[in-house]
Amino acid sequence: EALAVFLAGRMAKEPFRWTLVMGEPAWRWLAGRAPDLTPGVRLAVAGGQAQAILVPGLAEMLAAPHLKALAWQAIRALVGARG
Repeated sequence: EALAVFLAGRMAKEPFRWTLVMGEPAWRWLAGRAPDLTPGVRLAVAGGQAQAILVPGLAEMLAAPHLKALAWQAIRALVGARG
């Protein structure tokens, strides 16, 4: 809930369309116990005005380099997008 409140406050100050949420601990902090939290999942944040894109954390990607591909796939749609 604290992360959701922070994102809502940030949206009010400086609007955004996407944010990356890196690593499962951050995913859980944002979404609680939602059952399908995996890389690439998008969650509505800031009152539905933006999307949080779940990607593996940096430490996870360093330990398991194949996870970098999941991160790139998750953000591929942002290439060329504005906002």
